[in-house]
Amino acid sequence: MTSPKRARPSPPPAASPPPPGPCVTGPSIFEAQATEPNQDRIAAQAVAYTKVKHNRSLRLSLVAVAAVVLATSGLSYAGPFPVGAVGGVVLLCASLLFTYREDRLVQLAVSIKEDFDTKVFHLPWNHFAVTNRPSPLDVARLAEKYTGSRKAGWYDDTRPVSRPLDILICQQSDAAWGPPVHRRWAGAVAAGSTVVAAAVAGIWIAVGLTWQQGLADFVAPSLALVAEAIQTVLRNLRSAREKEGRLSMIMEHYNAALRGKPLQESVCRDIQNASAASRSRNGHVPDWFDDWQQPANQRAMTRSTEGLVAEAVAAGLTTKS
Repeated sequence: MTSPKRARPSPPPAASPPPPGPCVTGPSIFEAQATEPNQDRIAAQAVAYTKVKHNRSLRLSLVAVAAVVLATSGLSYAGPFPVGAVGGVVLLCASLLFTYREDRLVQLAVSIKEDFDTKVFHLPWNHFAVTNRPSPLDVARLAEKYTGSRKAGWYDDTRPVSRPLDILICQQSDAAWGPPVHRRWAGAVAAGSTVVAAAVAGIWIAVGLTWQQGLADFVAPSLALVAEAIQTVLRNLRSAREKEGRLSMIMEHYNAALRGKPLQESVCRDIQNASAASRSRNGHVPDWFDDWQQPANQRAMTRSTEGLVAEAVAAGLTTKS
């Protein structure tokens, strides 16, 4: 009689792998932005925005000259044809049509900046936020024309903060930069427009025009400039509110992370979506006005980033690369 075979003992259960520790964005954001392709992206988006501002300045200069010519012609023309009124409406329509090229350049600049951010943050591209990636040829052509000195060190160093909190800190600096500048430029445009309107009203009264003559010879030729001033003020105020709202959301997630709540990378992607949407309708500020305030803004941004990094380090939200 053969003895029954013994059942082979089952192997002990495998030990559960240790929970994953904090990871680091690799290469770090600070290192990734220093590569030549990423510096070209920053240069290219800066050139695209500068082209938009130059085109807008040229358009407004031509509109202003045309408005003065129309107003002068309306005052000197004694015939029945309403020169100022008709010319003003035509001028407004022409000004609106020429904004198409500006809008196309804005969308190109938005896509280049989004390409830069997704590369240095190592985030996936979202075609619902920005439909088209910029072509390398567009980036190279624009980057070749860059003559500034602000393409290096776009984001301050967030090492050794772990991922994705390092991304969130960079997104904070990106959102915090704009609101004060937008509000100041909106105030400057509103104040300047008020002064010009008061001067026009004074001329209107001094010349002794009737309401009909004043509307036809002064107001109608200025419609394009009035529309541009109103749009500039409203867009910049909206941009300031949007960036302040995004900054508030970022700080909520940041403070929650300090309290121990895990920060999901999808949150950073959602914030990136909001940032891209805001850039596509951003209120533009002239380069000379932005450059005038750039040193103070740069110091504040660096100081705020250093403070957030120090808090994250104190909370233990770091990792060794």
